Amino acid sequence: MFLRALASEWLKQRRTPALWLTLLFPLACMLGMGWYLTVSYRLDWNNMLQFTFGAWLSLWPAGGVALQAALAANLDMQENNWQALLVRPVAPAMLLGAKFLVQAAHLLIHTLILSVVLVLAGVLLHVQGAVPWNVILLLGLGTALFTLPLQVLYMWAATAKGMGMAIGLGAVGLLLGPLLGATSMGESVWVYIPWAWPLRLYMLLTAIWSEFHGDFTTPSVQPGLHLIYAVFVATLFLLLAVVLASLLWFERREQGNVIHSA
Repeated sequence: MFLRALASEWLKQRRTPALWLTLLFPLACMLGMGWYLTVSYRLDWNNMLQFTFGAWLSLWPAGGVALQAALAANLDMQENNWQALLVRPVAPAMLLGAKFLVQAAHLLIHTLILSVVLVLAGVLLHVQGAVPWNVILLLGLGTALFTLPLQVLYMWAATAKGMGMAIGLGAVGLLLGPLLGATSMGESVWVYIPWAWPLRLYMLLTAIWSEFHGDFTTPSVQPGLHLIYAVFVATLFLLLAVVLASLLWFERREQGNVIHSA
């Protein structure tokens, strides 16, 4: 039953711009950064990583993911507030859970496309130096993981209060992420701000690549790595908490609606 709900959700979200955002935003980001680095004669892997991932991380985990979640939730809000789906013999939590998983798949596909396009652009543009495979892989997967709790939060907000709430949260992330994740202002507080986590991971990994040639065993980077490991663990707990809370909330809300309509 859940697999059927998952397949239905995947097909349904193909009717929204969410899938096009997944496919086109990484291409647009890479084209823009590739053009800029080419005309400014700054083509090396250090700049490719810093400019491409810097621009992407400043915009996508907060703004792009929030917009995707808002569009996906709005599709069901337009269908008489989920009533077209809830008449089927499927638990409400399964329907919302299927939506979460499809959104997570979009995020993983998006990250994979960006990573592949980045490598292909580097090869085609004859970027100097060896391809930083380890940094690209860790940064892509780490960003996807760090963004998952926010993605669930956006979807929950959009389901509860509409598109505007999710987009509003995304706007908060667009402000707090770069401000606290990429500047000295967030030095002591970024670990408590999920929007700042992807940018801090990016800063650490690019520093390891540019200053220590990708050597993760360098003693001076160990404190930063240990802090990132702690954030990974915190992300897993936060993701579990937000998913369970949102599913329980949705189940209770729909059960209450059934009682009121009976």
